[in-house]
Amino acid sequence: AGSAAPARNVVAFGHGKKAGGEKMDRSYHALLSTLASYGLVVIAPLSCPEDLCLPELAEDLGTVLDTCAANRSLHPALASADFTRVGVAGHSMGGGAAGYLASSENATARYGVRAYVGMHGTPVPTEAGLAVPTLYTTGSEDKLVRPSVVNSSFVRSVGALPRVLAELADANHFEPTDPRSGHMRLNPYAAAFLL
Repeated sequence: AGSAAPARNVVAFGHGKKAGGEKMDRSYHALLSTLASYGLVVIAPLSCPEDLCLPELAEDLGTVLDTCAANRSLHPALASADFTRVGVAGHSMGGGAAGYLASSENATARYGVRAYVGMHGTPVPTEAGLAVPTLYTTGSEDKLVRPSVVNSSFVRSVGALPRVLAELADANHFEPTDPRSGHMRLNPYAAAFLL
């Protein structure tokens, strides 16, 4: 008899504003492929394609985790998914939404959240409640979510141990998603952080 596939960590990923729905694959294919190439099972809801929906996207991230854990037949990759080892990650608005979920009172007990990565993420009022390893990324040329905003999130997340702030000197807001040469430099580090 064959042995079962080794358990793989799960990542629930939140997209940025105006990059959900049918725009998700075009906007995030390269980033999500990098995460999956590290052996992570990536789950990314196609939420709110046009609107700012930070709390709603956070709720969608939780719902998709519950749904996939309860219905492993939805996709073959779910058969080896370990829903006790979940990372939440996101870019821009999705980084904020992932932060909402990661900082919720029952994030580890209910969803198995063990790590959070906010890529150029918007701040959330509950960052002080983060109690899982946390990585924030930003770039000095980000004009949409300025590095000072991401740094404020880092400063407020005092319970997140370890917590890391990585700022690239020449990166703009789309550093994690732009497949052109010279971009996506921090994505392998984000993937490794979520293992």
